[in-house]
Amino acid sequence: MKNSKFFSRIFFILILFFSCNNNRLFDQNIDFSETGWATSVNPKFEVSITDNNIPYTLLCNIRHSSDYPYSRIFVRYTIADSTGNVIEKKLTSGFLFDPKNGTPLGTTGIGDVYDIRILLEEKLRFPFTGKFNITLEQQMREDPLVGIFSAGIRIEKPDVKP
Repeated sequence: MKNSKFFSRIFFILILFFSCNNNRLFDQNIDFSETGWATSVNPKFEVSITDNNIPYTLLCNIRHSSDYPYSRIFVRYTIADSTGNVIEKKLTSGFLFDPKNGTPLGTTGIGDVYDIRILLEEKLRFPFTGKFNITLEQQMREDPLVGIFSAGIRIEKPDVKP
């Protein structure tokens, strides 16, 4: 089982590395221990925004297994500027399994490991250019949250029409 998890993680990293998307501004994940996502672990990401005049899409990357015991996950995200002033703080949820039939959602590379992106904010506008910190917290009241291998964020620019 440990070898399959190791190879699954390598496969996921390779997919992220080689995937091409001109809209991607930022995409980074934090791996958790084999026990799952502990409430004391709050992944934090530093993002540089060079254009505050366009709306961005903010997504949460989740890597989970079919052993995850619930159909959805609740995540709180916080956006703060470089001085620590909170710009936005919201609780959101997303389904990891189809609520009707229990089928895992997302893409899979090997075995029972799935990658999914949950929409956090569709038209996010940063108030100014500069560095921002985005922090994720799992809000499932289980510590650790088993079946979650990693979490991260992805920021996309809007589609550019020629």
